[in-house]
Amino acid sequence: MGNVQTYILWESQRALKDQEEKVKDKYRALKSWLTIHGISEKTKTQVEEIIKQNKEVERKHGDVAVDLVFVFNAIKEDNNKKWEFWTRLCENALKNVTILQHLPMDTLGELLVVLHPVRYSKDDYVVHKEI
Repeated sequence: MGNVQTYILWESQRALKDQEEKVKDKYRALKSWLTIHGISEKTKTQVEEIIKQNKEVERKHGDVAVDLVFVFNAIKEDNNKKWEFWTRLCENALKNVTILQHLPMDTLGELLVVLHPVRYSKDDYVVHKEI
């Protein structure tokens, strides 16, 4: 084997190793993000399995930050899982709202059906007009 062939083999192995490391970092970030947002271990495992089954998501989104958009893109083909994930995420958020803390879970579930998600960035100003 010549020097050029050896170099090409070495470069391809290094690129593959780098890609594997990016995927591992992505899973660590995903686990952390799901934990921060109060997602149960069972749901975490299900989301990870869906992402592992969809290898394209791993390759395509190797450099993207883990957030709600990433997770929804990863589970886009399974609407039941997407709804389950959405309800878990929103239930955990609604439990932190002081006014809603004493409501039964059934009522929170009914609220989730009529709520529409709005995503705010860190520096957004939120102003509501009184009706």
